[in-house]
Amino acid sequence: MPKIKTIHLVAITIMFLLFIIIVLPRAASNLEDVVGAVDSPDTAFVYTKDELYEMADSFGEDGRSFYIKQRFTFDLVFPLVYGAFMIAYASYGVINIDLKRLFLYIPILAVGFDLLENIFASLVFHYYPREIIIGYFTPYVSLFKWIFVIIGMGIPVIVLIQIIRKKVR
Repeated sequence: MPKIKTIHLVAITIMFLLFIIIVLPRAASNLEDVVGAVDSPDTAFVYTKDELYEMADSFGEDGRSFYIKQRFTFDLVFPLVYGAFMIAYASYGVINIDLKRLFLYIPILAVGFDLLENIFASLVFHYYPREIIIGYFTPYVSLFKWIFVIIGMGIPVIVLIQIIRKKVR
């Protein structure tokens, strides 16, 4: 495994922060402009199949179309950005502070479930009002995405604490 330097962590952290400070709010604002202030499958931690279809209904036809386009533009990039952020820290932790290799899989699972959520929710929105079998699985995919994203965002915290502890010693 190639060595990850502190400068790499700083660079990926800056990229991640710029994305969540600039790009993420703009994307959310654009969606809100089109559909109004409504819940969205990708921001909900827990929801049911029925609530998913209520979201699809509340978006309206133009909103559903816009949502689908966002999932395959902006929301393809965002998981890669936060995934790279988590993987960089996990790699640094595995190489430099004896973090278990298992931590490398957490960002991959987070990104994988996020992309799967995008596909599933987009299919539900595309076929709305017809119910499709994927609608039953989408809430679970979203839940697993959030579980792995939350755990994965703990990795940089753990690594930074360990870096600080090493510097203090």
